[in-house]
Amino acid sequence: MKSRSQKGTGMFAAKIDMAKAYDCVEWHFIEGVMVRMGFDRRWVDLIMNCVSTVSYSVLVNGHQSEAFIPTRGLRQGDPLSPYLFLLCAEGLLAITKAAVRDKRMHGLKPAQGALTVSHLFFADDSVFFGRATEQESGLLKQILQLYEKESGKLVNFQKSAVSFSGNVRMHQKLMVSGTLQMTMVEKHEKYLGLPTVVGRSKKEIFNGLKDRIRKKLKEWKEKTLSVAGRETLIRSVAQDQLTFAMSIFRIPAAIINKVHSLIMNFYWGQKGSEKRIQWLSREEMLLPKEEGGLGLRDLEGFNTAMLAKQVWRLHQRPSSLVAKIMKAKYYKNTSILEGNIGYRPTSSDEASVAPMNSSATASGGE
Repeated sequence: MKSRSQKGTGMFAAKIDMAKAYDCVEWHFIEGVMVRMGFDRRWVDLIMNCVSTVSYSVLVNGHQSEAFIPTRGLRQGDPLSPYLFLLCAEGLLAITKAAVRDKRMHGLKPAQGALTVSHLFFADDSVFFGRATEQESGLLKQILQLYEKESGKLVNFQKSAVSFSGNVRMHQKLMVSGTLQMTMVEKHEKYLGLPTVVGRSKKEIFNGLKDRIRKKLKEWKEKTLSVAGRETLIRSVAQDQLTFAMSIFRIPAAIINKVHSLIMNFYWGQKGSEKRIQWLSREEMLLPKEEGGLGLRDLEGFNTAMLAKQVWRLHQRPSSLVAKIMKAKYYKNTSILEGNIGYRPTSSDEASVAPMNSSATASGGE
């Protein structure tokens, strides 16, 4: 969408926010989706019994009320609920695919010869792509209204937002945003917790990761923890905060160094702004325990390993959506192991090529 500055059809990207996603789900809708998907009737009845036999009671001025039975909604925390929630999303998916199949809705082509992407779904985080016309924006509004009516789930239009490619004129933007009743934004800041657009100032974009670690460590500093307890928290929680982002982007070295410093200071028992003696260097702390270190994770090496894993997945699963799009855009006539970042790559594309270039250099050196 960023590259569509003049030529081509103007596009919109609508990011949808669901209000009270679990509370409003209609039971008959879940049952109907399972039947349409081909589940055995005995299985459907078993699942619906699990959903519909629940009862609740509440405390009113300290006294427990009589039990009452709900008629819709899913229980948050129930291990079955996330799967049933995904079944609801299948209903929205079916409506959208029908509109695309009938060529009433046109998605976005990331590159010439690539597949058309009309939507991205992850649980209740949804993004729709379409032409910036009154017809397609009106069609999307009808799809969402039909989904609301049948499933019971409500779209929070106040928190939903729509962005546009560079070749859409202002009167078109106002028309589409007015039709969808969504806020018009220059770009969607985040999707699934990660930035959608990474500009030149990568350090500024990824500062949020550092702040997340700092906030977590600050909460722990107030507690009295042993060295073993601090080490356990670092391994199981603090370092895992970055795993998702590091599997997509090459995190700037300045951010990684700052995170390392925060973790080391916490390990040696720093409270507030006080200074504590660090009895081992960072390099020694990152060494495996068999080699005399503490076995803490080297975040820079971990970042490279996660990106290499993604490259391997693209190589092993060429039929996946992301693999098909990347191939059409960057390595159409070769494999990803032989590709290069080409012209105007995204930040994640640059990151994907980094581990390949590293391995090629190592092989050449040998």
